[in-house]
Amino acid sequence: MDAAPSPKPHWEQFARLSPTDGMGIIWDSVLDGAHRDAAIRAHPVLAAVARACHDVSSDLGRTRLMAFAADLADSASGDASVDEQADPVIVTVVLEVARRHAATARLRRRVKRYLWLARHRQSTLASRRAKPRRLSRWTRHAAAVVWRHGIARHALEAANTAIINLPEPLRDRAAKRMLVTALSAWYRYLARRQETAP
Repeated sequence: MDAAPSPKPHWEQFARLSPTDGMGIIWDSVLDGAHRDAAIRAHPVLAAVARACHDVSSDLGRTRLMAFAADLADSASGDASVDEQADPVIVTVVLEVARRHAATARLRRRVKRYLWLARHRQSTLASRRAKPRRLSRWTRHAAAVVWRHGIARHALEAANTAIINLPEPLRDRAAKRMLVTALSAWYRYLARRQETAP
């Protein structure tokens, strides 16, 4: 089997998915008929996580990730603000998996630094929801975009780097766990939002 490629990030990964975005076998599995329209509506951070997991996995590991392609497709909520508020939730759970599987103590410490930042972002957003300030929608969106393309992308790079040197079976298992955990966290977040909606 081919060795896993270098985890050099392609940070256009936060753009909407397309058939030619490098997702390979995972994305190919949903680009048929009924799924084709859904394919452009994936949550951008989930898409980034999926690509990160794809990049570090072996050929066999990538084949196993195909099972989650349908969950990835059409995962965006349709409300950009909801998607953005979930960004640190998704990044946090990915980092937690990476911390548990990190190949060395140094890599684990790096992951923990980003984990703190992701949790801090979560608490900041929670406090803003509890005590709404007069921030314009544009200001909130701009802050979310900066966080997504700054801390979030570096955090996912740290998660990738933490597991890239693991033996192949362990690396595949960690990558799969990161994607599964990210998808679960996102759908739980959506369910909670629906339950608390007025």
